[in-house]
Amino acid sequence: MAAERGYNDVVYEILENCKSPATAGPNGRNVLHAATIRKDEEMIGRILDQMGDLMLKEPDEMGWTPLHHAANTGYLPAVKLFVKLPIGREAAYMKDTKGNTALHLAAASSCNGRNYKMVYGML
Repeated sequence: MAAERGYNDVVYEILENCKSPATAGPNGRNVLHAATIRKDEEMIGRILDQMGDLMLKEPDEMGWTPLHHAANTGYLPAVKLFVKLPIGREAAYMKDTKGNTALHLAAASSCNGRNYKMVYGML
C-alpha cells in the first residue's frame, strides 16, 4: 500500500529493514505492480535489487504482471528493464484472464510512438 500511495521513504525503509516484507496489496497486486503503475523507475530498481525479480511473474487479479501494466500504459523504461531479465522475457508471454500477453497490450495501447519500441523490445 505504501508503494501504491507513493510513500517511497516508507517502501525503502521496509525493503531495507524487513527480512520478508509483505508484498500482497489491493487487487492482488504486489509492490512491483504498484511501483510500475506509478511509473516510479527508482522504486522499481530498488525493489528488484532488494527482493529479486520473481515478482515479475506474479499476476494480479486480472492476470496482469508488472510487465502487462508497463506495456498497457506505454511505460517504456520499465518494459526495457523487465525484458532484459530472463524472468521478464518469460513474463512477456504470460496470458492474463482474457488471454492477452504484455505484447498484445503493447500493440493495442494508445501510446502511439512508443508502441513500436515496446513491441520490438519484447520480441
